[in-house]
Amino acid sequence: MRLGTLLLVTLASSTAVANYDVKMYQVRWCLLKMGKICNNIGAGRCCGDGNQYRSAKFAEVGGGKSTDQLKLYQDSKCGGAAIMQQAGTGCVSDDKKEVQGAAVFVIVKSNDEEITRPAEVVEPDEAFLEEGPFKYTVKRDSPEGRAYDKLDRVEDQIEYLRNFGKREEIPEGVDSEAS
Repeated sequence: MRLGTLLLVTLASSTAVANYDVKMYQVRWCLLKMGKICNNIGAGRCCGDGNQYRSAKFAEVGGGKSTDQLKLYQDSKCGGAAIMQQAGTGCVSDDKKEVQGAAVFVIVKSNDEEITRPAEVVEPDEAFLEEGPFKYTVKRDSPEGRAYDKLDRVEDQIEYLRNFGKREEIPEGVDSEAS
């Protein structure tokens, strides 16, 4: 009986671990809804690719409000001290520093010791543009994604995503600010 109970508790706790979509924005305070996203990554994993970003936010996969914490780093491997951090799914930005990495951490009461270990780095898998009721995405490991990554000007990137990105309607009632 103990083995069955232990197995049930282990199974229940493993399904309770959330994954996250972490969006890195090119503009401070997520004002231009354009950047790159790491889809469905685990807590403590670093979303970064060596590019400069200005803000970030996250959403739990499956939706809902989260009280977990997003930390921003100047290092693309989320090393060193976080330059900014905030609990919840709102936009996080630092007015003076560029962002190269972001990671979500589950807030757990502890003895106030911070565990410092190298984060597993996950490169963003899509470039995105949210415009009005639509979202445009390009997979970065596709020919279109590689061509997108060669563009320097924001205007060219926006036009490219509009023309070559997969266009999806943002479901009504889903606040694109929260995702």
